Amino acid sequence: MLDVASARAAVNKRLAVSATSGPQVGREEDRTIQTGAGPIMIRIFRPKQSAAAAPPILIYYHGGGFVVGTVDSTNGICRDFTDRLGCITVSIDYRLAPEHKFPVPVDDSYAATVWIASHAAEIGGDPERIALAGESAGGTLCAVISAQARDTGDFKIVQQVMIYPGTDMVMDSPSYSRLGEGYFLTLPKMRWFRDHYLRDERDALDPKASPLRGKDFSRLPPTLVITAGLDPLVDEGAAYADRLKGASVPVEYVCLEGWLHGFLYWPGCEALNKTMDLAADCLKRSFARN
Repeated sequence: MLDVASARAAVNKRLAVSATSGPQVGREEDRTIQTGAGPIMIRIFRPKQSAAAAPPILIYYHGGGFVVGTVDSTNGICRDFTDRLGCITVSIDYRLAPEHKFPVPVDDSYAATVWIASHAAEIGGDPERIALAGESAGGTLCAVISAQARDTGDFKIVQQVMIYPGTDMVMDSPSYSRLGEGYFLTLPKMRWFRDHYLRDERDALDPKASPLRGKDFSRLPPTLVITAGLDPLVDEGAAYADRLKGASVPVEYVCLEGWLHGFLYWPGCEALNKTMDLAADCLKRSFARN
């Protein structure tokens, strides 16, 4: 496996096209906000046309196993959502491991989300229509932050969209045995990410690292879970959706058979297009209901 610096350089090079991709939006702004977790950079994407009412807000968490990835890598995705939905999209530049191990990325993301919710009017958005979305580790953050928001009452979430999320750092689901070798994301790679992210094995049992290990799945926001059929994370994504269903949470689950983890960064591919269509339709319905 690569060292962290080399892995980051390789990922940034591979995903560099995303920094300049996507439709044109009204305005993009980088802002450093002061939170309980310290200063955090956020990127705000604003729609081209302002509506009579304040637009909804979509908060996006990038993936990368909590070790790689940046807000730049999700520019294209955030621009696409902003253009399709006419919403304000905010991407969070949470700190990464191993320099900042668990729970720092979670705490950064939650603190930034609290700031965005409490300053919604200041950035021009509707505080009553806030949704969360993210892919891979960003999907993990959606689940964790939704549970924290439910427990604290700090803000309301009308929808979460989780794209091939990791939900269990114990990594013992059957799909790791079926799909842990020979595909884009392998079991050794997942262990590499986990070992850099967690402080010790006990962290894997913490619901803030492994939301599938939580005890209470009730009163969570309506959720769309999209998984890839050839992804070792597929079973834990499906299991999280099942837990929500069992707790009477409105949930949509879609598995894109035959696709690998990471398809969100393959421009023009069928799985990317379908995922963006599904996610945008789901978010549009949720924003309209609230």
